[in-house]
Amino acid sequence: WTVDGRAYGHGRGLSQWGAQGAALQGRTASEILAFYYPGTQMVSTGNPAVRVLLAAYTPTTTVTIWSPENRPIRMGAMPNEEWVPAGRWTITVADSTVTAQRRDVPGGPVTETRTYTGTVRFETGADYGIAVAAGPDATTARWYRGDLRVEPTGGVGFNLTNNLVQEDYLRSVVPRESPASWSAAALQAQAVAARSYARYKMIYNGGICDTTACQVYYGRGDINAAGALVTSWEDPRTDNAIAATAEQVLIYNGTIAFTEFSSSNGGWTSAGGVPYQVAKADPWTGTAP
Repeated sequence: WTVDGRAYGHGRGLSQWGAQGAALQGRTASEILAFYYPGTQMVSTGNPAVRVLLAAYTPTTTVTIWSPENRPIRMGAMPNEEWVPAGRWTITVADSTVTAQRRDVPGGPVTETRTYTGTVRFETGADYGIAVAAGPDATTARWYRGDLRVEPTGGVGFNLTNNLVQEDYLRSVVPRESPASWSAAALQAQAVAARSYARYKMIYNGGICDTTACQVYYGRGDINAAGALVTSWEDPRTDNAIAATAEQVLIYNGTIAFTEFSSSNGGWTSAGGVPYQVAKADPWTGTAP
């Protein structure tokens, strides 16, 4: 039996493969977005903050946080943070009390203990970012721009969120959602759709997840135990697409558009629950190699 598959995803809004096909035929990002989100307009909303719930640690009972390049860390109960030495800070929670224990090497002895009450924030200043791993023995960690926040949920559990500005957030999202080797117009359309989607989630949900249930976000990269970058999850080509559409989002009748997108619609878009999600033939999906 031979089975020909024609689509992957829900088919609402932007078709990523369709956007690439359109770009290869000379269409601009604005033309691509106008086709997939009819009736929307592009406006600038500045560069607000995005709150990302990190699925691997939401909820969790412990994480270990350390700084890229072993920089000092600013941490503490918001808004009363303090600068502390570089190290590997393992976090546990009991009700609203957050305990941070410092180790100097993976799995080493505890050299310092600090306690805080309520949401605790970790960053290294100047938007440099901070890294997190599952436990004190880890030798690699995921590096995030902005800050990390431990948000107690009662008992021994807590959520871990990454809070950063929108444009920095997109630097990881766009190359995870569309290959960075794709045409500039397709990447620019993806950047606007991803930015609008994140803004919608922030307005109506107060945050966004980092998986395919929302849109994929890996952070800045992975670091080793010494704090050096070993894998980057950003790309200069998608950075250029983000910069070319800086701060631009789609609105419909004055409100932010819910810009869902999927890999491919099989040649026909799907209708959704909003006026700019309509069912119609897609001349571009299936045309890109």
